[in-house]
Amino acid sequence: MKKLILFFIPIAVLAVVSCSENSSTVPEPTEPISREDSIKITLLKPSPTKEPYILLEDAGLEAELIAQGMDTDNQMNGKISVEDADRIEILGKPVSLAVNSEEVKYYGPIYNRYFEVMPILKKEYKEKTGTELIVKKLSDVNAFKNLKKLYVVFPTEKIDSLNLSANNRLEVFETYDTRIKVVDFNGCEQIKKINFTRSPHPLMNTNLLDKIYISQCSKLEYLSYNGDTRILDISQNTNLKYLQIINRGDLYQLEIEKLDLCNHPRLESLFVSVQHYKSINLSKDVYAIYENSKQQNTPNGFSILDASTGGAEINVCR
Repeated sequence: MKKLILFFIPIAVLAVVSCSENSSTVPEPTEPISREDSIKITLLKPSPTKEPYILLEDAGLEAELIAQGMDTDNQMNGKISVEDADRIEILGKPVSLAVNSEEVKYYGPIYNRYFEVMPILKKEYKEKTGTELIVKKLSDVNAFKNLKKLYVVFPTEKIDSLNLSANNRLEVFETYDTRIKVVDFNGCEQIKKINFTRSPHPLMNTNLLDKIYISQCSKLEYLSYNGDTRILDISQNTNLKYLQIINRGDLYQLEIEKLDLCNHPRLESLFVSVQHYKSINLSKDVYAIYENSKQQNTPNGFSILDASTGGAEINVCR
């Protein structure tokens, strides 16, 4: 009997070990991962901020940089590496994009990421601080020395002033529904386009623009302006080709004697939707085009010309 017992003990042990090994290979059930957690793992995986780095004052702008894939540490930590900052040439996207254009192809992946990431950043910020995540100042963009195109199409709080003089490579500035009162472009020697346009949503127009400084912007070709025209000085911007001056509702009753465009012989497009100009003075060359086109019943030689709303006279400069 003793032999029989000894014979079966190893078999029993072997059976137990075998069952144990088999049970360890059975995967335990896991809960499905949420969409938010998936985005955090794939698009918002944090990494250490590379040194040297720049300190950012505005959490709202930092969120914009992260959402657009420009601040690659993916952390709301008030820092962006100098390497990341120096790579920023375009911030934001144009007010309008042509269908099937190269710009659409460029911005498509960026804004696919943006619309996935930004809601999570806003949610986490509100849970942490109890306040909404919004751009409160734009002065941090001065650190982006290679910035060429700045599109302020994201929500901002009221900004009293924005000085872009440090961004001397800036070529394009565009915004609508601006909450910015004063913008200084002097020092932006390369800038060719400044576009303060109206929001495509009429009920969203809360324009606060009072003044822009552009006297040193000698290469400026395109200007769309909807601020206080009493203090708009374009006398030094002699390369202007496109000029749009949009009426701002709270300044509707102003009366201004004239719009002097004598120093702008390269004008190709003129749109003046301002009731209070009594006269518009054009350079001799531009006026000749205007007169010739009137006789041919064409749009006055310009791509756009609307200066008749307020009954303004079109005169030649003497």
